Formats: sequence, C-alpha cells, structure tokens
Amino acid sequence: MAQARALRLLLCVQVALAWVPCAQPPRVARPLAPVVRHAARRAGDVQLGVPKFFRWLTERFPQINLRVKGGRRVAEIDNFYLDMNGIIHTCTHGDAVRPGQVMTEEQQFEAIFEYTERLVSIARPRKVLYLAIDGVAPRAKMNQQRSRRYRVPRELAQAAAKEEALKAARGRAWEEPVGPPPGTPAPPPPFNSNCITPGTEYLYKLGDRFREWIKHKMATDPDWMNGPQVIFSGAG
Repeated sequence: MAQARALRLLLCVQVALAWVPCAQPPRVARPLAPVVRHAARRAGDVQLGVPKFFRWLTERFPQINLRVKGGRRVAEIDNFYLDMNGIIHTCTHGDAVRPGQVMTEEQQFEAIFEYTERLVSIARPRKVLYLAIDGVAPRAKMNQQRSRRYRVPRELAQAAAKEEALKAARGRAWEEPVGPPPGTPAPPPPFNSNCITPGTEYLYKLGDRFREWIKHKMATDPDWMNGPQVIFSGAG
C-alpha cells in the first residue's frame, strides 16, 4: 500500500512539473566589446579588428583618458607607446598637410620627427618610450588594404571620365581647360600613400632615418639622455 501511494505521489509530481513553464536559458556573457554585424556584406569583405573597441574602453574605464592643459599632461606616465602609422599618414597627406601642398621626402621625414617629438614632450614618459611601425599584415588585412587603396584612384578616374562625357553630351567639350601659362614647369605629382606599406623603399628609408634621429636625440637632448628607454620597431 505504501509503495502504491509513493508511486502515485511521484506521478503527480511529474505531471505538475510538466505544466511548469520552462525556465529561461542563462544569459550569455557580453563580449568585451560590441561586435558590429552587417546584415549585408559583400563577398570577400573581412571584418578586421574590434569595432568600436576604443569607445567601449574609454566609457568603461574613463580614468585612462588624461587631459592635456597648456601642453603638459596632468599625470605621471611611465610607459608611452606610439603607433607611428597614424603619425606618418597625418604628416604626409593628412590634416598636417595644407591642401595642394606637395612635400618632398625629406620634408615629410622632418614633419614626422617634429610631430613625434611634440607628443613625447607632452607625455614625458619616465621608463619606456616605444615607437612602432606596423609590420607585414596578415593575408586578409593585405587584401583589404589593396582593395581599399587601389579602388580610390580607379573611382576617381571613372568619375573624371563620367564628367568629361557629361560635358561632351552638353556640347561643351570644345571649352579648353584653364591651365598655367606656357613655359610653367609642371607641378610635382601628388604623394602616393600606397608607399606607406611594409616592404616598400619608402618605409625602409624612414626606418633608417628614424634610427639616426633617435641616436641624435639621445646624444644631444638632455630630456632624452636622462629620460626613458627608447625602443624603435620598424616595418622590416
């Protein structure tokens, strides 16, 4: 009798559990940084890096942002790491270059050194100064860079051809473009930023000049002589 009663009780419990709504599955831990998912992605495109990682990092840890007042930092800095690629692009064809200005290779190098020295003088690291130029990228990144860098000139040429075709259709193809007077030397060609790539002669020259510049600063500048350990990592 007791055994039959226990079986009925067990059956009732099982029926009751069958009517209880299923518990919600445990929430998956959020990733360290938000991942952007594109609904439509062209074939061959590769998502590289961590999208919006810097924004997430600064919002989660606002103490890492240090304000600079009057050209001086407001906190002591032990180790200062610089990604030189952003500086190189800025000083050769970015915001640091006036529209229409074409700089020589030597002028570009001097602008890069001046920009670097200004950042170092603001941070004044006490232990380590690390200057790094990106090395050879993975294959996926190389494909992305090639498609981006060589797509822009092609699109500009296509836009110019389309503009000429529109002028011809409107009957203004006979208008001669206004140019410099005869005898004026041709302007130098615009800077080709594709040379800022590991393995090119341009970056090899820049690496050699950077090492010479660092040796000169370490031998003549007291702030560098008595300052941090300087480590330079070139592209090659």
